Amino acid sequence: LSDADKQAQGITPIRINEVSGANDSYIDEYGKKGDWLELYNTTNEDIDVEGMYLTDNLDKPTKYQITKGNTKAQTVIPAHGYLIVWCDNKRATTDNGLHASFKISDDGGKLQLMAADKSWTDVITYSAHDANTTIVRYPDGTSDVYATNVPTIGRSNVKTSYMTAVNQKGEETGIATYTAADTHLTVRYVTNR
Repeated sequence: LSDADKQAQGITPIRINEVSGANDSYIDEYGKKGDWLELYNTTNEDIDVEGMYLTDNLDKPTKYQITKGNTKAQTVIPAHGYLIVWCDNKRATTDNGLHASFKISDDGGKLQLMAADKSWTDVITYSAHDANTTIVRYPDGTSDVYATNVPTIGRSNVKTSYMTAVNQKGEETGIATYTAADTHLTVRYVTNR
């Protein structure tokens, strides 16, 4: 798809691509099995997510700002590449991993990623899941979301015999435009049906 086609479909440059709020398989650099989410670059260019915002509370869209701080953590996602953010609410970002200031509920919920300049947002609704399940976009970066029994942390999501659709109806995701020196925000959303 062209960038214009992606924009028309509400596909943002970076998307929340996979979610695990009950991780019992993958270990972070602290030796812990924390919650995590995977970001996916839908474009043909490398994108630095430094300064973008993640939240588990849509009423607080700037809850966590992605930053490597004074570490050597990776924030550049290669074209059509992946980046993991550990959502453990306790541990600090290190040279080996980004750590968000919230946890992901295994009872289900919503997560949002917002551009650093607040020009677009990506929202994913995820269902209740257990340690054997993650919530994925399939194919990567698209609007179709499923619960699956094959976690693919940092890799392309795969189609499995066990995939259950997770309803995204009514989710607002899309491109925003600013007016009057950013004092007034007008947002054009594409609503998934």
